[in-house]
Amino acid sequence: MLQMTVPQLKSYNAENIDELLNIIQPILAHRVSLYQRYARKLNENESMHGEKDESGKEKRIIPFEYYIVNMMQGYLGGKAPMYSISTPSDYALSKRQKGFLEKFFSTIGAETMAQKQTDKRKRAYVKDYSEVLDYIQRYNDDAATFIELIHDYITMTAAYLYIYENSDNEIVYTRFDAKQTVAIFDYSTPANLIGLVRTWKQKNAGQEEIDVVELITDEFRTTYTDNIQTDQEDLQWRDIPCVAFESPDGIAVFEPALSPIKTYEQITNNIANMTQYNDSAKLILKGYTFETPAMIPDPNDDTKEIPNPARAAEEAAIMKAISLAVGDQGDISWLLKEVNYDGLMSVLKNQHELITMLTGVPNMTDEAFSNADNASALGYKLYALDQYSATADRVFKKGLLRLWEVITNRLNLKGAQFDFRDIVITLQRNIPTDKDKSLDRALTAYSGGLISQETALNESQLEVDAQEEMERQRNERDDDYQENVRRVREHADSVQNSDNEYDQQQDTQSAAGQKESA
Repeated sequence: MLQMTVPQLKSYNAENIDELLNIIQPILAHRVSLYQRYARKLNENESMHGEKDESGKEKRIIPFEYYIVNMMQGYLGGKAPMYSISTPSDYALSKRQKGFLEKFFSTIGAETMAQKQTDKRKRAYVKDYSEVLDYIQRYNDDAATFIELIHDYITMTAAYLYIYENSDNEIVYTRFDAKQTVAIFDYSTPANLIGLVRTWKQKNAGQEEIDVVELITDEFRTTYTDNIQTDQEDLQWRDIPCVAFESPDGIAVFEPALSPIKTYEQITNNIANMTQYNDSAKLILKGYTFETPAMIPDPNDDTKEIPNPARAAEEAAIMKAISLAVGDQGDISWLLKEVNYDGLMSVLKNQHELITMLTGVPNMTDEAFSNADNASALGYKLYALDQYSATADRVFKKGLLRLWEVITNRLNLKGAQFDFRDIVITLQRNIPTDKDKSLDRALTAYSGGLISQETALNESQLEVDAQEEMERQRNERDDDYQENVRRVREHADSVQNSDNEYDQQQDTQSAAGQKESA
């Protein structure tokens, strides 16, 4: 965590921006090294399996880092966070509106009527706030942004969001690359975010690389290019329009296992080298006489000898020959290295178990994991993963709540009356589930009155939006009600018409009878 005072941060300008750049460079260099370890290449144009040893021979790599990051990323971010709005308490209601209600209903039954109106306003508040949040999430593709943040956090120990309002007055939040960004906090307890610094290299007109530094505070977003201020944007958020998700320990998810990963790769390369040696083993000939000498005089220097090309050709012919003949007591054999593969494989297995233990990521080749056929067994296998997730959950819940605090304050500046503290954030886990069992459990809990309909839909593991489904059900019930009302009215009208026709017939018959009797 980089800390400084607010006056110190705001004192940086075109003259001394290099000083701030020098401060953040070691932090960014560490993150770049972590990312390169994860990707196993220096840039995107290289192959992951392009590492070479001292002799220039390509090394065999086992990218455990990539596997660990992908497993943890999918577990933490495979499902987007769920947001809901809790019913606000009375303090969250506008004093002006509350006072108006108390004055308006100052008659008989005022308390009951006021409470009914208050409950109605609370329901309207929850509905309006939920719709606004849902719209902003859909506009920003919240699920995609969340998994990008998770990836940066577990790979480079930090992730960042920047919030702005585009030309269409849409609120947008976008990811900043952690390899280019550093957050700055003050010295308060807890430390508060006071700014964000970004830096990258770009080429000028002469195709020379220059440093670009961007400094974001609660007042300005200022850009410096080659120590010259080139842009400054006024920020009207009354806050830092940024969110920082930083690991408290600054340790990437795969860092604790780097040593056993290197050992695993070294053993794998040793096995490959020994196997390659035996593939090109030397042939031992006993009792065989070569027709050509191994060395001949150097034509340029009579005092020296050089290898005989004819001898090399003869040796090659021997290797290709169908059969060979040797003299009495002769023998032909291969010069091989004895390789104890069982022992080496046992060491590899131990290293693999050590890697998964240190990172908390389950070993998918473990039969005990693949045979976990119930939630209890699976939960035990994922227990270590959950311990790592506990810290990440706190970091991301705090960061996401700040995101919606900044956005809500922006909405309130435009006339809304929302309170970000009413937002309930639920982080989901992407794990194998039995949908039938989840559905049965949700139905049982709902029918027993233990949970609400919305919670039951969320717990059922059905890939639907709970609020949208509830709205559809309400619309369907309204449609059914209107249809039933229409049918009842048609039936009533039909009965009425029948009664009228019957009455008319009776009147006609009665009139005819009276005429005959007359």
